Amino acid sequence: MVSKRNPWTGQEILIVDQDERVLRGLEKLFVEAGLLVTAVSDPDRARELVTNKFFPVVLMDLDTPTTEQGLDLLRYVKDRSPVSHPILMTGRRTFEAGAVAFRAGAVDVVPKSQDAVSYLRDRVTRACQEVEAKTDNARLMAQVAETHEEFLREMMDLSKRLVDLEDRILARENGSSPSLADATLVTVLL
Repeated sequence: MVSKRNPWTGQEILIVDQDERVLRGLEKLFVEAGLLVTAVSDPDRARELVTNKFFPVVLMDLDTPTTEQGLDLLRYVKDRSPVSHPILMTGRRTFEAGAVAFRAGAVDVVPKSQDAVSYLRDRVTRACQEVEAKTDNARLMAQVAETHEEFLREMMDLSKRLVDLEDRILARENGSSPSLADATLVTVLL
């Protein structure tokens, strides 16, 4: 069987959870999915990593180590890396927990349970794909802008050469010539 390369393979995600067992389980899950994983239990270390490196997805426990610190980390990620997709996990199954996380900028809130593992894996890989698509789109737009600038420079150069040519024709024929009238009718169609 030939393995199909996933477009998100090789992207590095950041996982933040104070429960070492959960952290290692998630790390294994996403490495098997083809992602590179940096897993930390300390929110301060996570801040340092986000400051110095881009992660398309930051998967974090809302309650690591407290809800307020989890929300502070979420806000920090959104502020520092607005393209990243922060996904929160929580053991609490209340509307309030999810609502607070969404208001703070989470793209999804996933229950921290065995039943949600498949959804979590799919959601993280889909978020990686979305970030990759945005990055590809931004790259393409930069190339289009660069090509447009090059085209404009070339058109300006052609315009300058046309003016120089008119000046040389006028100088050679003392200012009046039927060939000058022909030269001024040059039009560029785009």
